[in-house]
Amino acid sequence: MFGRLLAPPAAAATCAGLIACLPVEVETPASPSPEPEKTERSGEPERPREQVRPKGKPPEAPDLTEFHGMSGSDGYFDMRINEAYVDDDDVITDGAGTSSRAPSGSRYVVFNVQITNTTSSPKYFDWGGSHAYDVEGNQYVDDYDAALTTCDDYCGEELNPGGTVETDVIFTVADGVQLSSVELLSDPYTPGTPATLEP
Repeated sequence: MFGRLLAPPAAAATCAGLIACLPVEVETPASPSPEPEKTERSGEPERPREQVRPKGKPPEAPDLTEFHGMSGSDGYFDMRINEAYVDDDDVITDGAGTSSRAPSGSRYVVFNVQITNTTSSPKYFDWGGSHAYDVEGNQYVDDYDAALTTCDDYCGEELNPGGTVETDVIFTVADGVQLSSVELLSDPYTPGTPATLEP
């Protein structure tokens, strides 16, 4: 009987020990540690970049008339936009028989600019250093040949200090391209800072 009496308490103690261990094993997976893992998995790294950016209409370009009257300087010339427009028939001319037609699928965007030499020595305004940007950020260089075709009052001669004249800065762009800003630079080979004009 003594042996039988000892056996049940030992078994009870073993059982009690197992029962006491069970909550510890059950509580371990239920601890808060999995929650941060789920949070990290559902965070930004799994989200495609396109979904983070707001969706909607593409940005609209300003009307070219909004450039009228805008002015700036590149350190050599003061430059004021008198007029900005798209050439109606894709043909530009100097009024004396010289003309040029835009390539198929393209058009001319013309900026008529008043330029004034603000330095203390003769300077000339050269084309090929100005840039325009469309609503998507694409960059376009001004068309040197088109500007040379239309030159009548000014064709790249040196202007004395204080000298002022009108000239055209022309961009050849594909149909449908909308320009949103322009950087005017009097000479692509000088270290001047472009005058950035954006309505």
